Amino acid sequence: MRGGRAVELVPRTAEHARALFPLIFRTPVCDTLLWDGPASEEEFLRDYPLGKGEPSHRHFTIVATADGVPVGSLSIRPGTWPERGDIGYWVGIPFQGRGLGTAAVARALEVAFGEMGMLKVEACAFLGNDASIRILEKNGFRREGLVRRAVLKRGRWLDEHILGITREEWEARVRSEPDPY
Repeated sequence: MRGGRAVELVPRTAEHARALFPLIFRTPVCDTLLWDGPASEEEFLRDYPLGKGEPSHRHFTIVATADGVPVGSLSIRPGTWPERGDIGYWVGIPFQGRGLGTAAVARALEVAFGEMGMLKVEACAFLGNDASIRILEKNGFRREGLVRRAVLKRGRWLDEHILGITREEWEARVRSEPDPY
C-alpha cells in the first residue's frame, strides 16, 4: 500500500447506496456508462450493495478520505481468463475534477495486480469521454484501439476506446514514480 490517499475503495453498503443515489439518478454521469442508471431509488437501494455480475467481481464504493463521503463506484471484473480483467467506474458530478477518479483507478490497479493477481487490466471509454480517458492515461493505461459501433445505447451506436495496462507496466510505474496520493 502506498502513502496517503485521496480515496479508499470500500465494500458497498446500503448506506452508500443512499448517499450515491442522487449522484447517479438521471444525471449526465449515466451518459458515460454502459448502464443507463437506476430506474428508481428502490431498485438502486436494493441492488447497489450486492453488485452485479459473477462472484469473482469486486464491487466498491469510492470514498473520499478527507471527509468519508461516498463519491462514486468502481468494479473490477476478471474476464474469461482471471489473469485479465477490466475496470469500470463513475464519480458523481459534484466530485469530478478533484483527482478522485484518478486516485480510485490507482487504488483499483493495486487491488487488481496486487491482490487479485491479474496480468492485464483494460477499461473502455466512449468516444468523447475525454475526462475518463485522461484518468486512465494518468494511471499508465495506453490506448489500444477504437471499436466502432461498439455499444447500442438509447437507440444510438457509440464508438468506444479500449485502453489497457499490463502488470509489468504498472510495476515499473510504481517503482519509478513518487506517490501522488
